[in-house]
Amino acid sequence: MKWLCFLLGPILWAQVNFEVTPQELPVNGRLQLRIVVDNPQSGRNISLPNGLAEGDFQLLNRYPSSSSMTQIINGKVTQTQTYTYEFQPTKQGTLTFPAQTIEYLGKTYSSDPVKITVGPPESQVQTRRRNNMSDPFDDFFGRNRSVREEPEVFAVAEIGKKSFYMGEAIPFQLKLYSRAVFIDGGRSRVDLPPFEGFWSEDEPMTQSVNTTEAQNGKIYNVNIVDRRVLFANKPGKISIPAASFDLYVKPSGIFEDYQRVLRKTEAIELDIKPLPQQNQPANFGGLVGQFDLRAEEPPGSVRAGETVSLKIDLLGSGNFNAISDLRPSGLDASIEVFDGGAPQVERKNGQINLKSWTYALVPKKEGDYQIPAVELNYFDPEKGAYQHLQAGPWSLNVMPGTAGLPVNSAGVVGQRINLEQHLRFINLKENLKSRTLPTPSPRFLWWLACGLLGLNVVLLVFQSIWDKVRAQGSIKAPERALKRFIKNLHLLNKQSPKLAADPFFSQLSQLLYQYLGERLNRPAQGISLDIVDEALRKRGTAEQVYADLVEVIENCDLARFTPGSPASREKILEKARSVIENLDGVLSS
Repeated sequence: MKWLCFLLGPILWAQVNFEVTPQELPVNGRLQLRIVVDNPQSGRNISLPNGLAEGDFQLLNRYPSSSSMTQIINGKVTQTQTYTYEFQPTKQGTLTFPAQTIEYLGKTYSSDPVKITVGPPESQVQTRRRNNMSDPFDDFFGRNRSVREEPEVFAVAEIGKKSFYMGEAIPFQLKLYSRAVFIDGGRSRVDLPPFEGFWSEDEPMTQSVNTTEAQNGKIYNVNIVDRRVLFANKPGKISIPAASFDLYVKPSGIFEDYQRVLRKTEAIELDIKPLPQQNQPANFGGLVGQFDLRAEEPPGSVRAGETVSLKIDLLGSGNFNAISDLRPSGLDASIEVFDGGAPQVERKNGQINLKSWTYALVPKKEGDYQIPAVELNYFDPEKGAYQHLQAGPWSLNVMPGTAGLPVNSAGVVGQRINLEQHLRFINLKENLKSRTLPTPSPRFLWWLACGLLGLNVVLLVFQSIWDKVRAQGSIKAPERALKRFIKNLHLLNKQSPKLAADPFFSQLSQLLYQYLGERLNRPAQGISLDIVDEALRKRGTAEQVYADLVEVIENCDLARFTPGSPASREKILEKARSVIENLDGVLSS
C-alpha cells in the first residue's frame, strides 16, 4: 500500500498555475505566459486542446521554452516544471489577454482573462549586468554611468510622402537605428511586410548599407535593411503593415549581457489617387513619372537595300514597365522594319533609368521618304498633368542600289540571272556511266550480324551495372549527407574572411537545404520546413529538434542584412553543425 501511495502521489499532488507578466508594457514589448506545474509527473507534458488564444496579442514562439526546478526544504522535495510562451501586443490601449485552457494528466485547467495596459513603443535597451556585477572601469576611471550614452534600438519605415498617383514610383526604405549597443546578426531576424496591393521592384543589395544620422541631438548608427520601389495596383487607401524585428542586442560594456528585444515600424497608410480623366490623351499607355525621349538621327540618304539603324532612348524615372515598344508607325510600305531584339536596360541604384530600342529600316525602292516621328505621352505626378514627347520626323533619300543595280522583289541588290545562258548543257548520256554496286558475301553479312549482336549484349551488361551503381549511390546518399555537409561547412568557414554577409549566409542556408534534400531523398529545391516537420513527427521526435533547425535557418536570413563580427559567424556555423548532427541522429534512428 505504501508503494502504491508513493506511485500515485505525484499524480494526486500535481497542480497547475498560470502567470501573465507584465501587466504594463510598451507595444513593442514582450508578454510572457508561464504555465507552472507543481510536482509534475515524469514524461508527461501539458497539451493545448484548442491551441493558444491570442486575441490582440501575437504569439512569438511556436514552441515554449521549458525549465525545471527542484527544491529540498527540511527533507521535503518539491519539483516545478515551467512552460513559457511569449506574445507581443498588436496595438496600444487597454487590452484583454484571453483565458487559456490546457490539459494535464487527464484534467482540464483554465486561466482567467487578464487586463493588460499597452503603451507607446520604447527604444531604450535595459542594461543587464552579468551576475549583477558592476563595471570595474567605472570605479577605476571615476566614470559616472549617468553621463554615458543610453543604449537605444528602433526601426523606421521611410516613404517620402503619403499621397501618390496610380503608377507613380513609391520609394521605400527600412532602417534600423542603434546607439551604444552591439546587434548580434547571427541570432536576430526581420520580417518584412507583405506589400499587398503593390508591384514591388527590389533594389539588389550586395552588402549591408551602414551610415550615421543625427536625431534630437543624438548620433545613431543606421543600417538600411531593405530598399525597394513600390507601384500601387489600385486607387484608394492602401496600408503597408509594420515590419517586425526580433533582435539580440548587448549594450556597450564588458560585463553587459545579451538580451532579446522586439521592435516594430509604424504601419503606413497611403492615399493612392487615380489618374485624371480630363485631358487624358487617347493613346496614353499608363506611363507615370518624369521622362525624356531621345533618338539618334538616321543618315539623310542611303542606297536601296541598305539598312538604316534607328535607336530610340527613353530616360528618366518611373514605371518603365508600362511601355514595351516604341516602334515607329506610319512608314511607307516599301520600307521594311525589323526589331533589334529586347530593349536594352540600364539601372541606377537598382532601378531602371534608361530603356533603349533599336530598329532596322530597309528601303526596297529608290525615292524620297519620311520616317514619321516617334511620339509618347506620360503623366507627370509633380506637375499633375499629362506631357507629350516627340522625336523626329526624319527625311530619307533612297538612291539606286549598289553599282546602279536595281533591287529585286526579295530586297536583294543585283540583276536577274538567266540560267539558260550561263549554265552549260550537260549530256547525261555521255558523262554518266552505269555502275553496279558489288554484292556483299553471305560470310561478311554473318560476321556483321554477330558483331552487332555482341555489341548490343555488351551495352545491356554495361547499362545493368550502371543502374546498380546509381541505385547503390542513391541508397547510400542519406548516409553520406552528414559527411558532405560537414566538409562543405569547413570549406565555407575557410572562405568566410573573403565573403560579405549576404553571400556567406546565403551559402550556409543552401548547405542546410542541400543536406535536408539528400537526407530525405528529395531535390533540395523541393524541400520545405513542413516536410522536415512531418518526417520528425513520424518518428515521434521531440519538437525541440525542429525548433532549433528553424532558428538556425531564420538566423541565416536575418544575418544577410545585419552583419556581425567574425566571432558571430563562427558561432552560427557551430550552431548549424550541432543542429544538423542532432537532426541526423534522429533521422537515422
